[in-house]
Formats: sequence, structure tokens, C-alpha cells
Amino acid sequence: MNHAKILIVDDERPIRELLKKLLESQEYCCASASSAAEARENLEKQAFDLILCDIHMPGESGLDLIQQVARKYPDTAVVMVTAVDDLAESKTALEAGVYGYIVKPFAANQILISVVNALRRRELEMARRDHLKDLEKTIAHRTVNLKETNLTLQQEITEHKLAKKVIAESVQKYRLLISHIPGFVYKGYKDWSVDFVDNKIGELTGYDKQEFDARRLKWSDLMFREDIKTAGECVVEAFNAGDFYIREYRIKSKSGETLWIQDRGRIVPNEKGEIDYFSGIFFDISQQKRTADKLRKSEAKLRTIFEANPDPVAVYNNQGYPQYLNPAFTQVFGWSLDELQGKCIPFVPEDQKEIIAAKIRELYEFGAPVRIETKRLTKDGHILDTLISAASLKDSDGAPVGIVVNLRNVTEKNKLEAQLLQSEKMASIGQLAAGVAHEINNPTGFVSSNLKTLSDYINDISSLTKAYRNLIAGLEETTDGNDSRPDISGQVQRITSLEQDVDVDFILKDILELIEESREGTERIKHIIQALKDFAHPGEDKPKFANINQNLDSTVNVVWNELKYKAEVVKDYGELPEVHCYPQMLNQVFMNLLVNAAQAIEKRGEIRIQTRADNGYVEIKISDTGAGIPQKNLSKIFDPFFTTKDVGKGTGLGMNVAYNIIKKHNGLIDVESKVGAGTTFTIRIPVE
Repeated sequence: MNHAKILIVDDERPIRELLKKLLESQEYCCASASSAAEARENLEKQAFDLILCDIHMPGESGLDLIQQVARKYPDTAVVMVTAVDDLAESKTALEAGVYGYIVKPFAANQILISVVNALRRRELEMARRDHLKDLEKTIAHRTVNLKETNLTLQQEITEHKLAKKVIAESVQKYRLLISHIPGFVYKGYKDWSVDFVDNKIGELTGYDKQEFDARRLKWSDLMFREDIKTAGECVVEAFNAGDFYIREYRIKSKSGETLWIQDRGRIVPNEKGEIDYFSGIFFDISQQKRTADKLRKSEAKLRTIFEANPDPVAVYNNQGYPQYLNPAFTQVFGWSLDELQGKCIPFVPEDQKEIIAAKIRELYEFGAPVRIETKRLTKDGHILDTLISAASLKDSDGAPVGIVVNLRNVTEKNKLEAQLLQSEKMASIGQLAAGVAHEINNPTGFVSSNLKTLSDYINDISSLTKAYRNLIAGLEETTDGNDSRPDISGQVQRITSLEQDVDVDFILKDILELIEESREGTERIKHIIQALKDFAHPGEDKPKFANINQNLDSTVNVVWNELKYKAEVVKDYGELPEVHCYPQMLNQVFMNLLVNAAQAIEKRGEIRIQTRADNGYVEIKISDTGAGIPQKNLSKIFDPFFTTKDVGKGTGLGMNVAYNIIKKHNGLIDVESKVGAGTTFTIRIPVE
């Protein structure tokens, strides 16, 4: 069971959590820190056996922390973890006394081996230091007196035995350590002859260790000739600088395989200050080189694809800062990568920021690609309609490291679609003009007839009223003191005759009915005109909240003359929330479906319109009992210019326009049909 205490220092939380989880699985006691300052706080609270420390961190670097630990906590081992294999950093870290050097990305077994090796080396050094302290005490005691000297001698003998035991154990541990190092420890000489500590070199090269020990084989015999000179120059430079060396070169194994070697070591001078020998470790980095080569090729391929892409492409890090912009991005939006370093791209309109932030959160949370049509600003202030497709970028462990976004400028496309939609609307209105005129003529006809009847009634009542006025005038002459009685019998007879000709009670009742009929007629005309106005209105620039049931009613009013002779229209409306949409566009979809349904019915049938709310969506079903659509045509029903109607009776654009409108609303449209039974179109539109 492992009880060693390990402190993990890394500014990247995923790395800290990965290392902590890995080491705790081996029963190590782990703590973590995101900065050098936080690491020092942990060290002040408790002692640690080992620190795994990142080099590059915001603020104080890992190298500074390593040097402080070496001075203040000499019993704490340190293993350096870095994403950049830098010679200067390696030298500084080795001089500071690090126990190991791990380059990201790393494998789990590489971490575990490095931790075991570092802890064992720490244990050896602490034992050696303790032993030296004990020896110093022994020497001090020798100066006391002979008796104490004898006692000291006995103690030395005991300690010597203990030291031999410790040394033997140390040698065993050292051999075990060497066997687990993912490298090949060597001692080399100026003539390229080498001595290896163990037999692992045979696993790498195919040559036995004894061949190198007997000097039958030199290391340069395996090296590519063009690499020998460069490797030698690297050693000379390191010797002149009194420095470590790190060199990379190729060797040929016994089987003929080309291997890449990273050679890390230091030069040990003799008493004259000349090169005596080299002490170092070979690492097989062939896989890393192959991976790096594949990565370079992949990056070059992706860069070629991105740069050839006519759509703008942007790659962001987790902070939302652009890391790459393709040429099309600069051409369309105006910004270059250089002027946006460390900044967010200021091209999101204010009213779109909340929506975009929500989509980014959705992308990071669920990982699924996101597609949305929105607005974007150019550097010179123009607003573009932009179709955005975004996907998450992840590292080898599946942790998100950024996003890649394709931004397609659909401004002109939207303008053309709007023109097409308006043309389709006007074409539809042209096709429906006779029916609409008939719908208007019917109420207009009976209103006109009612007005003629009302005019006749008014003339009759006017004649009767005039006769009554004449009678009243004659009676008033009598009341003026005239004793003679006027002869009013003729007037009374005229009134009686008029009343026989004019049925006043009937006229008064009929007038009310005629007025009500005329009012209903004018209301019908008003509704038709308003529905036609709503339907024919040019496309909206911005979506608004609308009641889908009202939209359906408005469309039914416009196409009523097409429907009423072919089918009974059954409305089964549910309670719906208002939908954030383009109402006139949806009216066009409903009209296309309703007219097609009517045209599919040969004899009188039924058209059913159903609506309901369903988990954030509004669902509309338009069904007919018409002829149905053959199975072979269902897959082509939404294709542009596809039509089964006779020449001159259809453009083939109606269903394609409907499909694009629903797609613009991030909705779905589906069709089910059976020949001889009818067709059902189902539309689902998100409420928001």
C-alpha cells in the first residue's frame, strides 16, 4: 500500500484532476494546487514526499517554485511536467535537482513509473544523507578518549555493516529503478563507444549489450551518417557552455528499422578539464516523432481545407479568443488574427449576445454540434445574415479545449429566398384571384340587392309620410280658429290606399334584416381583404410572436373558394402558446398545403387541420382524404421544380419553398401518404 504524500501543481484543472485520479488509484495521498502560491501554502501546512510541478503557469513559473522547494524543503522530491520540450528549461530544472522530467502529453504508465522512481531515489538520498550524518557523529566521538574510541569503533563496525546493508539495498533499488526507467542509461566516450547499465538496449536496437561492452560495436555504427556531425557539434557546444546536452538523431536497428533517439546527458571532465566521458539516457522517441509527423500532416491538411473554404472559419480557445482565422474570414468580416490577439471578436450584435452565449454553453455541456442562423457585424459596421455551424474541439482525454466555427454569409441567399417567397406568394394570389373575387362578389351582390330594396322601402315610406304630413297640415288649419271644417276625406282615403299598398310592419322588420345581412356581407368582405393583405404582405425582417391558430384561420379565409366546393374543412385546434416566427412565411406554407389538399380531392372529401403544443414545439397537421402520393414520389416531394401537376398548373416550387421556410424556423416538416387514402403533412415549429 502506498502512503506517500504527493502535491500536484498545474494551472490546468483537467490535468490536476487526471493526475490526482491516476495516483489515488495507486493509493497515494494527493493534494493539488493551481499556482506556485497555492503550492507554498500547502507545503507550509504539511510535508510532501513528492511534487509533480508544471513549468508554465500564470504568474510565478514552476521553475521558480522548484528552486524554492530545493532550498526550503530538501526532503521533497520534484518531478517536472511540461508541455514544451525546451533545452534551457531542462537544464535549469536539472540544476535545481528535479528527479524526473515528463513531457506532455503523457501516458499513465509513464507517470506511475516516474513517481515510483522519484520516490525511490528520494528514499535512497535520504538514507545516504542520514548515513553521512551518522558517520560525522562517529568521527566526532573518536576524539573523546580511548574508551570512547573503542566504543566508537564497535559502533562504526555496526554502522559499517548497516551501511553495507543500506548500500546493497540501494544498489538493488537502483537496479530496479533503472529497469523501470523508460530509457537506456549509458556511459559514453569520445570515440562513440558506450557502456550500458542493463540489457534493455537489446530490446531497442536488437544488438546485445556485450557487443557494446566488448567494443565490437560503437553507437555511431548505428547512427545515420548525416546525423553524427550534428550530434557531435551539440556535445561540443554543451561542453564549451558547461551545460547539459539534449540531442535528437536517427539510428538503424539490427532489423533495419529506423528509430528516433533523444539523447540527454552531461559531460564529465577529467582533472585536466578535458572531456572524460558522457553520462546520459537514451529515449526512444520514434512513436512521438511518428505522431508529431502525422499531426503536422493533419494540421497541414486541415489548414489547406480551412484556407480553401470559401466560408469564414474561426477557431477559438476556451476563453473565447480566436486562435485561427482563415483568409475568407478576413475577407468577409475585415479582421485579421494579429489585431485580435487576446481579444474576443467584436462582431456579435447586442441583441444576439444572450442567444449566442446560450448556444456556446449548450455546445460545451452536451458536445453536440450547434447550427444557428443569426446576425454578425463586419469591421466596417455592416450587418450580415450568417449561418453558423460550430463544433467542440477536445484533447486526447476528451476535455474541451475550444470550438471551431464555420460562418456562412447567407445575406444574398436570404434576399433571393425572400424574393422567391414573394414571387410564390404573388403567383399563388394570382391563381386564387378568381376565387377571391368570387368570395367578394357574393356578399357584394346581396349588399347591392339589399340597398336597392332599402331604396324602394324608403320611397314607399316617404310617400306615406308625405300623406300623413298633408293630413296633419289640414287639421292644424282647423285649430287656427277657422270655423269651416276642411274636407280631409280625400287625404284619409289616400292614406288608407297607401297603407294597403305599403305593409309598414313588414317593411320595418325587413329593413332590420336587410341591414344585418348587409353588415355581415361587409364584414365578410373586410375579413377577406384583411386576410389577403396579411398573406400578401412582404416578408418580415424580424420574427415576432404570433398565434398559429389565427394564422391558419387567416389562410383558410384566403383560399376558402378553393376549399368549399371540394371538401369540408374540420378545425381541431388545441391551446397554443404564441410562437416566435415569421407569420407571413408560415401563411405561405399553410396556403400551399391547403390548396394542394383541395386539388388532391376528386370528389367531395375532408380536410382536417389539427394543432397542439408538444414539449416546447407547436405541431400542425394538415390531412386530406384525396388521391394520395405514390411512394416513389415521397422522397422527391420537397425537391425544387418537382411537380406531378399538368404543365401550366404548377411551378414545382411550392413544397420546396414550404420546406425552406420551416427549415428557417429550425422546424421539421414531414409527409405521410397512402394512395387512395390521403395525405398528412406534419409541421413542428419550436416556440422559441
